[in-house]
Order: sequence, then structure tokens, then C-alpha cells
Amino acid sequence: MGLIAIDKFIREDLVEPFPKLGKQGKVVYLRDFERENLIHKRDLLQGKNLEELVSEIPSLVSKETRAAAIRLVEEVCRHVRMGKTVESEPVKNMIKDILDEILNNYKKAMVRLAALKSFDEYTFTHSVNVTVLSVVMGIELGLSRKELEELALGAMFHDLGKIKIGYQILNKQGSLTSKEFERIKKHPLEGYKIVMNDPESSEITKLVARHHHERQDGTGYPDGLKEDQINNYAAIVAVADVYDALTADRPYRKALAPYEAMKTIIVGSKRHFNQKIVETFLDSMSIYPQGSFVRLNTGEMAIVTRTNRKAVIRPVIKLLVDGSGEKFKESVEIDLLTQPHRYITGYVNGEFFKDSKQ
Repeated sequence: MGLIAIDKFIREDLVEPFPKLGKQGKVVYLRDFERENLIHKRDLLQGKNLEELVSEIPSLVSKETRAAAIRLVEEVCRHVRMGKTVESEPVKNMIKDILDEILNNYKKAMVRLAALKSFDEYTFTHSVNVTVLSVVMGIELGLSRKELEELALGAMFHDLGKIKIGYQILNKQGSLTSKEFERIKKHPLEGYKIVMNDPESSEITKLVARHHHERQDGTGYPDGLKEDQINNYAAIVAVADVYDALTADRPYRKALAPYEAMKTIIVGSKRHFNQKIVETFLDSMSIYPQGSFVRLNTGEMAIVTRTNRKAVIRPVIKLLVDGSGEKFKESVEIDLLTQPHRYITGYVNGEFFKDSKQ
């Protein structure tokens, strides 16, 4: 797997820059990923409607529950801005609802990374997305129901400290000054202080708020912890936090496609992230969701028909267009696990197939 140059897309307050390796590759930015991949060519899968195909994959958390959780996070943030103490009890009740839905749906489908995206206020949506991603990793790691609830509460509150930073800095379009970056780096401590004032907050919630920006090589903040010094719950939230931040549009950069964000995390798994947790993340996520259009190294184009749970970068695909741009006369389905010479190099916009050769 080739490494990508990522410094163009990442703000220092999201993840520390990695070395620039190789030439800058072209990134395909996804907007509404699922909807974009459902347009046109309704007969590509032997007459099966693509929208019906994707709708067979249940969402982990319902739109109603997600919306309620986002509203609750917004309310908590508003209380903190007013100087009130955080009340974790309503959030704990919401987390129980979220956990019930995730545990209900988890065995039925891979997580659709792009489906976690929304156009709501970033700060609040981000907290809910990070919670869902963290819980999924927690399930894969074998955490108990009680442990999952603690992890989820820590994830929901992980960025509370940003309330004390200021909108102008958080949403600045240009580069941060060194002074502004130092201010950003204070948000874990600010969040720690906020949850410390809640007598119901567990030690886990406090550690996640304080340590979700710590890195395995000691280059993180605020305490410069290394490896086993970093609480496992905080290490889980660190991966979810960076992934969701990279795949969201921000004032200072465009969103990365899910697979590009995943590559970024893989590159950083030895230096910055707990490797076991990164492997768990890869195992539990669908980088190329069912119904997405992809390009192969051979120049062929295909649609993903099934995911391989233990090899998320090698799904089962149906070839649509050959390397010269000609449409296959008969559909050819192949499992990339059995075709090591073929691999996916990126996404293709569904609009392309309107103009493909017939």
C-alpha cells in the first residue's frame, strides 16, 4: 500500500504531521457518499436496484437517536458556556439508548464509515460520531456492557474543553500561529477541569478528556505520555477522534475520503496510535461500503457487492468497465482476497458511468 502525502490536508490541532513520502496523489473528495453512489445504472447488479442493496445494510444508530444525542451534547455545551456544572446523568441515559441500538444492529452489518457523516454543527456531531466509533472498537475488543458505557461517556465528553478555546481559533481558515496552537493544546486540560466538577464523572471519563491527544511516541499533549502510560479508553477515543476529524469538511480544509483517512491512521499506527486498536478499527470498519464505485490498479472499474470483514481493503466486487474503458458484456464478480494482483486504488464518482462506453 502506497503512502500518501497528507500535510496539505491536516491541521496540527487534529494530528501531528507525518513525513511527506512520495508524490502528492490526487484525492477524491466525497460529499454525500451513499447518495452519490446510488445514482444511475440501476441494472448494474443484474437488475437489482442499488438503493435497495444499500438499504439492506442497517444503520447502527437510528437518525432519531443520533439527532437526540446531538441536541443533548449541544445542551451540555451551552450549560458549560454559562458556567454551570456538567450533569452526566442525562448523557448516561442517552448512551444506554445508543448502546442498545449498536448492540442490536452490530452483528448484522459492517459499519458504514461514510454514513456517520452529517451536515449538523461539527462540534456536536463530532462528539456523537466519536462515541459510535469508540463503542464499535470497544465491542471488538471485548469490553463489557459497563465498560462500554464508561467508554461512551468519555467519548461523548472528550472535546468539552474546546468550549473554552474560542470559535475564532477553532474555525480559523488560515494557518494557526504558534500562540493559537498552544491555546488549542490546552483543551484537554480544560475538558478535564470541566468533568472534574461533576461528582458523577468516572475516572475513565476524566482520563479520556485529558489524554485523547497523547501519542504512543510521547509527542502528544498535555502530559507527553508514552505507550502503556496512556489509558486504553483514551487510546481508543484518540483513533476515533482523528478519523472523524479527517473525514469532516472544516473551514480550513476539505474532508478526506474514508479510505484516505484510514491510510493516514495506518501510517501513524506505530508512532502515534496503539497498533492493536488500529487493527481493531480496521477489522470493524467498511472502508469500501457495499454499493460504492471503485477503480483498480489495472484501470478497471467496479462496484463493491460485499465486504470481507477481516480484510476490509479487499472486498468482493463486480467488474463494470475494463482497463480500456469498455463495459464488460457479462458481469464478472471477483473476490479481491483471491486476486492479489488486483487492488483498489480509489473511489470513482457514480456520475462517471453515465458516460462510460456502451
